Amino acid sequence: MRHLPPTEGVARRQFQTSLKSTGAGYIDYYLLHSLMEGNYKKYDRMNLWDYVRDLKRQGLVRHVGFSFHGGPDLLDELLTKHPEVFAAMNLRLANGQLTRRAQPMRRR
Repeated sequence: MRHLPPTEGVARRQFQTSLKSTGAGYIDYYLLHSLMEGNYKKYDRMNLWDYVRDLKRQGLVRHVGFSFHGGPDLLDELLTKHPEVFAAMNLRLANGQLTRRAQPMRRR
C-alpha cells in the first residue's frame, strides 16, 4: 500500500492540484499522510516538512498536521521535532496502542 508520493515533485503537484480544485486560494487543514515507523524518514528526505512549513508561511495552508499510524515512541519523536503541527489519529486504534504504556492493564 503506497501512501507517500514517490517523489518530492509529485507531492508538490498534489498540493497544487488540491489547492486549485478547492477554488478557495488556501487549505485550512493540510496533512502529511500515514506516518509510521516504516516511512517517516522519507518525509525528511523528500523535504516535505520544510515544504508544508513554507506553504503555511505563504498563507496557502492554515494548519499543518499528519495522520499517524505508528507507536507512542515515534509519535513523541515527531511531535518533539515538529511542535508546530498536529497529529490526526483514529482514537479507537490509539487507545490500544498509545495508552497501553501509560496505563498498564491490571491483572486480576
